[in-house]
Amino acid sequence: VISRITEQFSFEKEFEQKDFISLLFYMGMVSIQGNILTNMKLGGLYLLEPDGETLRLEVEHQISGSYLGARLKLGQGAAGQAAQNGEPLVVNDYRTWEHRVPVFGEQEFRRIIAVPLKARGKVIGVINLGDDQVQAPVTAEEMRLLRLFADQAAIVLEKVRLLEAERAKAQELQRSNQLIAALGLVAGRLQANLDADQLMSALGAELLQMGIYLLIAHHQTEQGLMSVRYTSIDTLALAEAEKMLQRTIRGLHSGDPIDHSVDRMGDRRPSFTQNLLSMFDPVLGGVPQDQVRQALRLIDIQENSAAISLPLVVKDRAFGSLVVWGKALRESDIPAFNVFSNHVAAALENARLYNEIQKLAIMDELTGLYNRRGFFALAQQNLQLAQRVKKGVLLIFADIDGMKEINDTLGHQTGDQALVDAAGILRVTYRSADIIARVGGDEFAILAVLSTRPDEAALSERLAENLEAFNAANDRPYVLSLSTGMSAWPAGKALELDKLLAEADVRMYANKRAKKGTG
Repeated sequence: VISRITEQFSFEKEFEQKDFISLLFYMGMVSIQGNILTNMKLGGLYLLEPDGETLRLEVEHQISGSYLGARLKLGQGAAGQAAQNGEPLVVNDYRTWEHRVPVFGEQEFRRIIAVPLKARGKVIGVINLGDDQVQAPVTAEEMRLLRLFADQAAIVLEKVRLLEAERAKAQELQRSNQLIAALGLVAGRLQANLDADQLMSALGAELLQMGIYLLIAHHQTEQGLMSVRYTSIDTLALAEAEKMLQRTIRGLHSGDPIDHSVDRMGDRRPSFTQNLLSMFDPVLGGVPQDQVRQALRLIDIQENSAAISLPLVVKDRAFGSLVVWGKALRESDIPAFNVFSNHVAAALENARLYNEIQKLAIMDELTGLYNRRGFFALAQQNLQLAQRVKKGVLLIFADIDGMKEINDTLGHQTGDQALVDAAGILRVTYRSADIIARVGGDEFAILAVLSTRPDEAALSERLAENLEAFNAANDRPYVLSLSTGMSAWPAGKALELDKLLAEADVRMYANKRAKKGTG
């Protein structure tokens, strides 16, 4: 029997383990019924599961009903006892046997023989033979043949397992190589992108084509708190899911703090989550599970969705976390995504450094305001926006009064302090959305896009109040004073930056002369 099975197996290299088990047992039972081994007609084959504590019925033969997949613990039932003891077990009348198990319902077994399958000295399964009529004792010859069959079957079965494991390993290696190649291609496309937001958006789009979702979080504070910086989840689908839940799903919106188990910044090791749904338990606690599943399914998060979380590290500095999830992800994908996260971290760091360089090129180092180059670049963009949305603009030109005297009598270091103080006054006087710049030695410009005509008198009064409060609260060797000129252009009028500046400049000098004339 074994030689026939082995011969057929040698010609069927692509047999799955379950197919071979069925073939093995079927041919064995045919031989059993042909009285080569015994005349028992019922049978089942159990295999020991990876936990080493549970037997699972893989094949059944002529048993009424269907019990495939039934599980027995070691020591439970005839098969469980044979597996636990490592020796064959004979039950002459199962109906009256004190250790019978309820899993097989009212099945009328009588005589049962359970023979363990051993490979390299370890039990890997059990062959169960039975009959619903015959109660004759098992002869020594029958037991010898059954044990011989079980030993030979175990050897062949173990060979099948090893071959299947090798094939699975080869398939896994091939999949990993394909994944590494695909992720490497994605990462290669990112290197030339020096805008962090565009980079993450492109990355998310590329991964979505592979059925993989992406979330990137970054450090929010020195305490290690994290916030979401980007997610590739469809915003409309997310809104629909939240509408169904009647609450916001925290952790999936840009800027959200991370308050579930995505943060792996502490040990900097990748982590794998088999059940992504469980990560939302702290966020959606109290909502019925069926409702949670239905809502999250709208954003493609399901029971079979797995996730990999990896730290983003550059030069031993962890600055964020990258999370990917999807139905096809496996724990064995961690090495590929670990390499990928290193590429992403490097690309984001390059974008950050480029942005810093760009920022330095348009920022005034002393005051932290925009410099002349930055002002003209951003002002031109805002003028175009104002024309497109049909809004008016206000340009304010400001100059420190008595700056030359401060430098000449108190020194340039004190003069620098006056410039910093003036920049601070302008920041608190005007909106954060306004463009505030130092465009010359002691000259400043502010550009604002407005929906309504500005109240120039109110703006001047607010600046004067802020200057007065500053001088009263700070013991400076000078009294900080600013002269301003404003130029407001209504919506619909053609906007020219040079004309705005010239008009505001003229009004500013008129204001300064008026101050000197009254002094």
